[in-house]
Amino acid sequence: MYESQDQKMDAFNREAKLFHRLKLFYWVFFGLSLAGATVCLIFLILINFIQFSQSVYILLIVISAVLLLGGVTAVSLGIAKMKIGNRLDSDWKNLQASGSDEELMIAFFSVHREEFITKCQQERELSAKKAQALVSQSPDYAAQIADAQVQAKQGDPEAMMVLFLATYYGAGLPQDDKQAFAWAKAMSDLKFPDGIYALSNCYLSGVGTETDIKLFWEYLEEAAKLGSQRAIEDLQMYSQN
Repeated sequence: MYESQDQKMDAFNREAKLFHRLKLFYWVFFGLSLAGATVCLIFLILINFIQFSQSVYILLIVISAVLLLGGVTAVSLGIAKMKIGNRLDSDWKNLQASGSDEELMIAFFSVHREEFITKCQQERELSAKKAQALVSQSPDYAAQIADAQVQAKQGDPEAMMVLFLATYYGAGLPQDDKQAFAWAKAMSDLKFPDGIYALSNCYLSGVGTETDIKLFWEYLEEAAKLGSQRAIEDLQMYSQN
C-alpha cells in the first residue's frame, strides 16, 4: 500500500511511462515478425517454382529464427502491456475514488501522453505555416523582431512573447525549441500569465525540455489564476472532458 496520495500519483505516472514504452517495443517486434512471416511466405511460394542455392536456404532458416524470436518477444510484450494496462485501469478507478481533480487530470494526461503530443505537434505545424505566411507578407516584421530583442533584454515580457512565438513557430527567426523554452521560462519568472501558459505547453509537448505532465498542469493552473484567458479556456475544456 502506498504511504500517500503523492506516492500513488508517482507510481501511476511510472506505470504510464512503462506502458508507453512497452507499446512501442511491442509494435517494433510485431512489425519484425510480420516482415519475417511475409518473407518466409514468399520463399515458400517461390520454392515450388525456383531451385535456390544452399545459401538461400540458410538465409531462410535465419529469417525463420528471427521470426520466431520476434513473435515470442511480441507475445511477451503484449502480455506485459495487457497486465500493466489492467493495473492502470485499476489505479485509475482508485484515483477517481480518492484523488483530487488535479490528480485525475495529471493521470489522464499521463495515460494519453502520446495522443496529446501528436495533437500538439500537428497544431503547431499548422499554426507555424500560417505564421510564416503572415510574416512573409509583413515587410517591417524584421524591424519588429529587432526591436523586440532590445526590449526583451530590458525585461519586457510582451517583447519576450514576440520572440517566443518567432522561435516557437520559426516565423521571423529560425525555429529553435531550446530558445523558445528559454523565453517561456523568462516570462514565467516575471509572472507574465500568457508566458506561464506558454511554458505549460512546452512541458506538455516537450518543446525545449522533457515532457512533464505534472509541471504542465501546475503552470496551466497558475496561468489561469493570474488571468491568462487561454489557460482558463483550456482548463474548462479539460475539465469537461
